[in-house]
Amino acid sequence: PYSDLEWDDALASYTDLHKMEVEGGRRYHSTQNNCYDDVLRILNFVNYQQSSKHSKESVVDQLLEAPMLLADSFVKTYNACLDAQSWINRVPRVRVSCDGCDKDDLEPGDSFQCQDCHDVDCCLACKRKHENGQWHTRSHVFLPRG
Repeated sequence: PYSDLEWDDALASYTDLHKMEVEGGRRYHSTQNNCYDDVLRILNFVNYQQSSKHSKESVVDQLLEAPMLLADSFVKTYNACLDAQSWINRVPRVRVSCDGCDKDDLEPGDSFQCQDCHDVDCCLACKRKHENGQWHTRSHVFLPRG
């Protein structure tokens, strides 16, 4: 964090560098003030929250701290979601092929697993053949793979 003098020095350097002037040749912004001073003058002038004695500390405490903490919480949550997504993308996907027709790389929602023979998987077409008694042991139950 900058002190008031550091802010004023930075502003003076900026205004000198960019020669910011308004009508009458005056500086755009006085280097003796910083943004807090302007905000404080406005808040006190309009008697914000029925007070004309706002300080830099009260502005931070009452107006800035809670939104900044909330924003920080959102940023942390967003970063955690990005980390989780990155982790999910690194988890290897199990490749499933149909034991009935040898179709490769079945999608998780389009494949079925025998609950009696856990190493037997099939596609929807072969599951229908199973239901008609044309493939695998008919008494075995096939459930969708998650």
